[in-house]
Formats: sequence, structure tokens, C-alpha cells
Amino acid sequence: MTELWKTTSRRVWNRMRSADYGRKLRVLAGTDENTLDWVPHNRTRYTGVGGVVLSTAVIAGLSMTFALSQVLGGFSPLLLLPALLWTVVVLNLDRWLISSATDTRWGRRTAMLVPRLLVAGLLGFIIAEPVVLRLFQTAVEQHINDERDRQVRELVDGLVRCNPLPGGPQPPGVPSDCTGKVFSIGIEPTALARELAATEQQVVSLSSSIRTDSEQLANLENLARLECTGAAGPGLTGVPGEGSDCRRLRREADEFRTSHPIETRSAELSTLNSRVAELRDRAGSTQRDYQQARDAEIQRQRAELENHQREIGLLERFRALDDMTGQNPVLWGATWLIRLMFVLIDCLPILVKLLGGTTAYDRLVETRTASNERIYTEVVQNTEETVLGELALRRHEKLLDLQKRRERADLDMRRHDAGITEEINETIAAVAARMAPEEPGRTNGHSVAGV
Repeated sequence: MTELWKTTSRRVWNRMRSADYGRKLRVLAGTDENTLDWVPHNRTRYTGVGGVVLSTAVIAGLSMTFALSQVLGGFSPLLLLPALLWTVVVLNLDRWLISSATDTRWGRRTAMLVPRLLVAGLLGFIIAEPVVLRLFQTAVEQHINDERDRQVRELVDGLVRCNPLPGGPQPPGVPSDCTGKVFSIGIEPTALARELAATEQQVVSLSSSIRTDSEQLANLENLARLECTGAAGPGLTGVPGEGSDCRRLRREADEFRTSHPIETRSAELSTLNSRVAELRDRAGSTQRDYQQARDAEIQRQRAELENHQREIGLLERFRALDDMTGQNPVLWGATWLIRLMFVLIDCLPILVKLLGGTTAYDRLVETRTASNERIYTEVVQNTEETVLGELALRRHEKLLDLQKRRERADLDMRRHDAGITEEINETIAAVAARMAPEEPGRTNGHSVAGV
């Protein structure tokens, strides 16, 4: 078993050496292998820097995956594409931050690395936040669900409070903070309840009046009867028969019965009692309809709020985490430790550059860069001198060619003038010959012998 383990380990190591993963990691650190060949002892350092750059980019890709899955409400294989793109962006950015600061002078080196350190810190915060949300996902989601339940309860309680059921003679009061929460259902039980309360009050008042009048009439009739029968007692004469007192008391009882129509008012009371029963039935039915309509509207608004709260968004998670950390100092410290850890990981290559001093590789790079600049300057200067000489030669050749053209044109012009002069002289000679006198023996240009 031990021999098998040694053989497997040796094969893995040989395969890793043949693949030369160190060279690939140093590429991520922005190093030049030809320059490193002069200082091979710096290979390990830059291999580690490249590994840190790769680790930061991988963490950035995972962070982007977490953030997108929280935004979209779940993981999907399609999220790997933007996560991979973000990994490449962070990888290239970190590689540029490291490879672009190789100056050996401490002042310029610090001036170049400090802004890069700030960029790396900002990038670390961006990477760390989704990871923090992922680590505290359970607590964050529980806090969000509790907050949503509280919002639903507050909504229902507020709607019930702002739309109370009528149950008395006075309309229920609506609180001042119910703007936009009062329903317009189309069912108004308040007026009916007010009418019912007024009718019941009339019944109570009329019943009391009838009862008082009935008792007083009964007392008057009983007093007249006792007087006529000769009963003894206060206010009675004790003399039987229909005397003046007996007739007077009977007359008072009749006058009271006439002035207080108890039978008519009893009939009116019966009508009012019937009206009260009718109003109670109607009020009960209307109140039930109003309560059903109000409860239905409350359930509708509750369902609308719950439907709006279906997915937990990224901003909602940030807000929940902020609320939780504001209430729990231990949780606040834990979240900031995690953030600072990721910031430190992303800043680590820049810190190595800043605090590690100048390496032999940096000095070689600076020397090579300065040499290349000098060579380039000399080449450019020589090239400029050559180009200027060629331009001067071409200018001289152009001037000579122009002068030759001018001389050739001048010669052609002279030849042309000479030809014209010759033609003029010949024309003048011909005209002069025609105009000269004829010689003897010639007529019209011919001799006489010829004729």
C-alpha cells in the first residue's frame, strides 16, 4: 500500500512538472520568462503571486454566481457564463495591477502601487458582499420572512382599524392616519344603524310614557271607585254613594283618559316595535354584507402584498443583513471580518509588491526597459536623419527636373519663334517677288519666245 502511494504521488508530481503549471501561474503574474531565466530564484515568488491572482479570480466568479442566483431566485447553468466573464475580468484586472508596477525607485513605486491598492480594495469589497450574504443566507431569509409577516399583519390590522364595523348610534371614528386605507365598497350600514338606534330610542321613550300614563289612570280610577263605595282613607270622605266627590273623581279619570290616549299610543308602540324588528333584520343583513365585502377587500390586498413578496431580491438581502448587524454587535464583527479577509486576499499581490521591496527581476525589467527605450530613441533619430536626407535629395532632384523642364520649354519657345520668323521672311520675299517689275521679253512671267 505504501509503495502504491509513493508511485501514484511520483506520477502526479511528474505530470504536474511536465505540464509546467508554475509557468502558467507566472503568466498570470505578468512576468517575462526570458527575463526570469537570468534570476531563477525569483520564480517561486512570482509563481505564488500568480496563484493568488488565480484564487482571487475564482472567488470572484463564485461571488458573481452567488449574487446572480440570489437575484434570480435560484441557481441555473446559464449563470456560469456571466460568472466566467466576471472571473476573466477580475483576472485581467489583477494581472494588470501587478505587472504594471515594476519601478525600482521607492517614491514612484509607492505612487504607482497605492492607487492600485485602492482599486484592489474596492474590488475585494465587491467580491466579498455576495459571499457574506451566502454565508448568512439562512438567518437573512428568516429575518426577511419575519419582516414580511410583520408587514402583512400591519396591513391587515390597519385596514380593519380604518374600516370598522358600525355597531352603535354614532358612526365609528376613522383614525387620522388612514389616508388611502378607507374602502369604498358601496354598502353603507351606518345610516341604517343610526335609524335603528333612533327608532329604538322612540320605543323606549313611548313605552315609558305609556307605562306612566297607565299607572296614573289606574290610580285615578281606583280612587274614584273607593270614594263611590265609601271606603275610608287619605283624600276620601268615607260616605258611600255617588256624591259630588265621587262624580268629581270619575270626571278627572275620564278627562285624563281623553287627554292621554293610551290605546292610540299603544298601537303606535306596536308599529314602532315592528319597525324595530324590520330594521334589525335589515341592519344585520347589511352589516354581514359589509363585513364580507370588507374582509374580501382585505384578503385581496393581503394576497397582492404576499404576491409582491414572492421573490427575495438582492437589495432586500442587503437591507436585512444591515438590520441584523445593527442589532447584533457579534454578527456585525463577523461580517466585517469576512469582508476584510476577502479584501486582504485581493490586495495581497499588491501588498507583496509594495512591502516586498525591489526584486532582482524588477531591476532587470527596468534595465531592459531603459535599454529598449535608448535603442528605440537611437533608431528613431537615425531613421529621422535618413528620412530627412532622402527628402532633401528628392527635393533637389525635383528642382533639377523642374529647371530642365523650364530650359526645354524655353528652347522650344525659341525654336517656335525662329520658325515663325522664317515663315514671315519667306512670305515677305514671295510677296516682294510678285510685286517686282517684269523683265523685257517676258509677259505674265513667260518669255516671248515661248509664245
